[in-house]
Amino acid sequence: MSYYDRKNTILKDGSRSFKVNQDTVNEIDAMARIEDKFNCKCKTPVNTYAKIDFICIRGNLIVSAGELKSRDIAIDEHEDVYLNLRKWNAFKYLKKILMAPIIYYVRFKCGTIKYIEFDDIDPTKIKKNAGCNRVVKSVKNDQEDCILVPISTMKTL
Repeated sequence: MSYYDRKNTILKDGSRSFKVNQDTVNEIDAMARIEDKFNCKCKTPVNTYAKIDFICIRGNLIVSAGELKSRDIAIDEHEDVYLNLRKWNAFKYLKKILMAPIIYYVRFKCGTIKYIEFDDIDPTKIKKNAGCNRVVKSVKNDQEDCILVPISTMKTL
């Protein structure tokens, strides 16, 4: 289903969510694969508005935090994936608080998951006004500054 065809739900804070059931299926699958790869347990925050999608725990310690994007594109369709600058800034502060790696995961249409650690992302590769070509979430537009993360710099899960 195209992002533009999704129905939205108004959340308690007035923002809109475009999440569909397939997103949840993709997230559960990705977190199970991350748990297997890194011998940890992925836990999602109780707060819907958390800045991260999950934390990874081994024993009683937080060993990393993760952001997962599921893309409905082929892995070779583009050279880069977007990470919005707002999210990158949140990662920067969260890393200091957690004292654990922050990892950006991207799941592609084929099911392949690529990942990169926060410290390996070059925040100078910015695309201004990136994002949707049509109005979806906001009154004016859905464009914001994004960091271009080359898929070639990401590891395969």
